[in-house]
Amino acid sequence: LATAMVVAYHFYKFYWGWVWVQFFFLASGFVLAYGEMCRSTTGVPMSQLMYFKYRLINLYPTYLFGLVMSAVQWKHSAFSWLTLPMHLTMTQSWFPITYISLQKPSATWVGMAWVQVAWFVSVLALFWLLLRPATRRVRQ
Repeated sequence: LATAMVVAYHFYKFYWGWVWVQFFFLASGFVLAYGEMCRSTTGVPMSQLMYFKYRLINLYPTYLFGLVMSAVQWKHSAFSWLTLPMHLTMTQSWFPITYISLQKPSATWVGMAWVQVAWFVSVLALFWLLLRPATRRVRQ
């Protein structure tokens, strides 16, 4: 049901479909946190850097492809090009920076300057960085 509502929102502009997107965010966070809490503490622990690298290896090539396609397909402002390093390091949604460009007179959030849905990947990267220390703290 939730998947059908999200599809209806994206393709048919069904009004309440966006609510289910947040449901998927919560569900994915729960699954990651639950999996981390159930992980055995015996044996050789994986370092935080290796955990982040392991997660990033699967996602970053597709993310980078989206950024390249955005650079090729759309015209970006000078300030938007200045924010590209934030997007390449997946930190664009960590800072509440907005700007107004000449092409689009309304304010644009840096997190949506290149690929609009990539803000979630940036938040997910922060979640990956904080998840393991948080679960270690909860276990104590």
